[in-house]
Order: sequence, then C-alpha cells, then structure tokens
Amino acid sequence: MRTIIWKNTGFANLRKLQVHIENTEPRFDPAVIPFPGPSGTDKKDVPNGANGHLAPKKLSRKYYTVADYQALYLSGELTPTAVAKAILPLIRKDISPPGEHSIAFFDSKVDMVLAAAEASALRYKEKRPLSPLDGVPTAIKDEYDIEGYITCLGSNNDYTGKPKDGSSITSWCVKKLDEAGAINIGKLHMHEFGLGMYP
Repeated sequence: MRTIIWKNTGFANLRKLQVHIENTEPRFDPAVIPFPGPSGTDKKDVPNGANGHLAPKKLSRKYYTVADYQALYLSGELTPTAVAKAILPLIRKDISPPGEHSIAFFDSKVDMVLAAAEASALRYKEKRPLSPLDGVPTAIKDEYDIEGYITCLGSNNDYTGKPKDGSSITSWCVKKLDEAGAINIGKLHMHEFGLGMYP
C-alpha cells in the first residue's frame, strides 16, 4: 500500500530532479531579513514585545504584517479582540450563510478564539505583550494536535493524540505560538494525510 501511495503522489519523480539540483548550493539560513533596531531608542524604552516599528497610517498593501498589528495594538488604535471579531464571521461554518472563507477551515472554536483575543487585549492595555506575535491571528494545519480540537489529518478518521499522563495533547510548535500570545483562529483543511495532488 505504501508503495502505491508513494507512486500515486509523484514522490518517485523527485529523484528525476537530481540532475537539476546537483549543482545548486544548499541553503541553511532562514529566508528572514530582520528589521534593524529602532533608531535613537534604547531597548529599555521599547515596550515589552515591541520591535520599535510603527505601522503606516494608510497601508499600501492588502494585508497587515506582524509589525503592523503590533504597532496598532501598542498605539491602542486596534485591539486583538476587534481583529478576532472581524475575522470570525469570515471563517465560521456554523452560521448561515457560512463565512466567505469557511471552506479553508476544518474547525474554529469561537469561545477559545475570543478568550485568547481578550487575554491579549488585556496584556496590551497593561503594556505587557508577550512577544511581537501577541494578538496576531494565525491558523494551524489539521496535522497538529491542539487541546479542544480533533485531528483528522485531512481524512474522515480521528487521529487526535491521546495524552498518556493527563497532560495537554497540544503539539510543541502550537504551544510555542500560544506562549508567544498568537491567536489561533482555527484549524485549516489539508490534503488527505498530507499527500497532496501531484501529477
């Protein structure tokens, strides 16, 4: 069965690419360009979690960056709760009609999203954000376990992890996002078992 799935997904075709990639230099550094530090400001004067960059008043692009969210939250012009309440109607399946982008979401727990957003809003109000990601909306692929959600790996089966010692089943990478204050707005659909659609 494994061999058939391997061939059907096209993974065997990757070996044919070796001729094209043999002379390509490997890259080990992340494709991230860090912002320079805030000019003329001591680190102690920058609020906890801030990177010192202000969002432009009028965005020339369609989407906010993490820095945009952070600057708007720090200035009080926007709150994580307002962002969550604006996003939820777009992604919910349990309303009629379903949200415009609900097809992308496997599940979204409204009470959990709002609780996380309100906690983040309180931290910003008290000038103690956890990190630059605090209050920034994010979504998690159905591949990862999250306490309160089931994990199906894009299938009809339930593959939710079972804690052995009564601890949380939340995956490590999701815990790190939670610890940074990011707001998980839901679980995203994925190809069945992550096999994708390859020629």
